[in-house]
Amino acid sequence: MSSPETRYFSRREATALALLLLVYALLVAAMGLVLRSQLRGQLLTREAEAFQALITLKLDAALEDVENDALAGTKEAAFEAVLEASRLRGVLAARLFDEEGELHSALPLPSAGALYDEEGLRLARELALPRAKLHPDSPAGEILFGKGPVPGAALSPLLELTVPVPLIGDNHRFCVAHFWLDGAPLALEFSRIDRSLLLQAGLAFLAGSAALAACLLWALRRLAQGNAALQSARDDLLRANRELAFSARTSALGTISAHLLHDLKNPLLGLEGFIEDGSAGQTHDGPAWREAREAARRLRALVSETLELLRQESLRADAPPRPLADLLAELLEPQAAKARQAGVTLRLECHSGALLPARSASLLSLALRNLLGNALEASPEGGAIVLLAHECDGSLCLDLSDQGPGIPSEQQAGLFQAGPSSKPGGSGLGLALSHHLALHAGARLELLSSSEKGSCFRLSLPLGHLTGPTVQ
Repeated sequence: MSSPETRYFSRREATALALLLLVYALLVAAMGLVLRSQLRGQLLTREAEAFQALITLKLDAALEDVENDALAGTKEAAFEAVLEASRLRGVLAARLFDEEGELHSALPLPSAGALYDEEGLRLARELALPRAKLHPDSPAGEILFGKGPVPGAALSPLLELTVPVPLIGDNHRFCVAHFWLDGAPLALEFSRIDRSLLLQAGLAFLAGSAALAACLLWALRRLAQGNAALQSARDDLLRANRELAFSARTSALGTISAHLLHDLKNPLLGLEGFIEDGSAGQTHDGPAWREAREAARRLRALVSETLELLRQESLRADAPPRPLADLLAELLEPQAAKARQAGVTLRLECHSGALLPARSASLLSLALRNLLGNALEASPEGGAIVLLAHECDGSLCLDLSDQGPGIPSEQQAGLFQAGPSSKPGGSGLGLALSHHLALHAGARLELLSSSEKGSCFRLSLPLGHLTGPTVQ
């Protein structure tokens, strides 16, 4: 499953992005259609105004050539100017309508069914505005000559123009010229504009979509990072609360333990002396007495070491540092006898000459002792336990591996939390106390691996917590 840091789009977010892009595509398409309509209207207006200017030019030239006023104000003079303009612009058909909209002249002569734009004629007559309209696929014969539909006849684009024409010498009276032209050039211009607009709209959509996706990706990534940071802070807070509660419980236990250990020290000395005196005779110098003597000695050493640790914690924060190699050798020495009795090989590999602060050394020693005890209990006869000291990732790493049956996966999540023990007679506090001791030493305890072939724990202490140089 992808983590919150790497998962940017969920199904809901992808759907939202798709809808956003769809809306953006519709917006781009609508703007493209509006621009297309405006450009086509400008081209049509240009054609109509160009024809109107040409007719006006011809009318002005005709007025200068008139030696008498016989043609002034006549429709014949206006139609002659229309014909002159038609010859210059390749007109297919031309017609002239009077002020009332009645057909005055036409070339070629249309039949009764010939079509013309009544709305264009009205606008040209009433408002004196030129008008143009493109018919993309039109039956020319039917439009120009009023012929009926011819099966298989070719269709071609036609341009229809209606232009107001002032009568010569009388600018207050207008006729209306109606033209049909070959619309192929204008249709090609429309196609070129459509392709250009389509390309521009596509580029705008791609660029905008990329920008929207990038912005949304950035926002979702920041949101995912914020959620991950919030989740991490929540986990840290829960862990801190658990550790605080555990610390509150262990602080009271520490006081009680110190008092208990102090009271146990003298009785243990007396017990050890009694065993020594009792085993001096041949009668009581058997294996049981030797085992009892060794147990009393270990108990006294453990009590003395724990009392020394408590004393260092409160009075000797400035005690001299301890070499890592000496600390590990002292730690493994009392465990070697247990390992031999259990048929387990105990091996130390130290590749660091670090100097540990006295407090950190004592705390790590207690944590490692507990881990070693667990490893010895878990290791089968003929197995091996390896304690490897080395430097990795800017830390001093102490890796303890065994060849036991491993830790079940369902127990690994709460491995360092106090709870019921899976071992007969266990308290369920060993690994939790080791974890807590590591934290107090500024170190970190973690389970590196666990399988049916064994487990490996790591105690890592940042090199910045060391008091002296290290030697590889």
